[in-house]
Amino acid sequence: DDQQVAKTLARFPSLLSLSVEKKLKPTSQWLKELGMDDQQVAKTLARFPSLLSLSVEKKLKPTSQWLKELGMNDQQVAKIFARFPSLLGLSLEKNLKPKVQAIRTRGIA
Repeated sequence: DDQQVAKTLARFPSLLSLSVEKKLKPTSQWLKELGMDDQQVAKTLARFPSLLSLSVEKKLKPTSQWLKELGMNDQQVAKIFARFPSLLGLSLEKNLKPKVQAIRTRGIA
């Protein structure tokens, strides 16, 4: 709805400078391929609009693939991204992998 669009643009005005064909469509399509429906995609992008500025090939897919290598399936990965979309903005090498290693080291998981 218009209110959600206004809220999203207020949080991430540079969204208007992104290419529909190169950024908006590929990111939305990728989220759908993970298993999100249109409503989940909209909520995810509204919660973390800068997700649209990230590269599907260089950022989103590698993070998704890494989570799958940890043993998650597409549905679990989609659920994580829907609940915590800013996870996709974190560095795989500098943030996510060291945290998982710390969890393993401490026997939490």
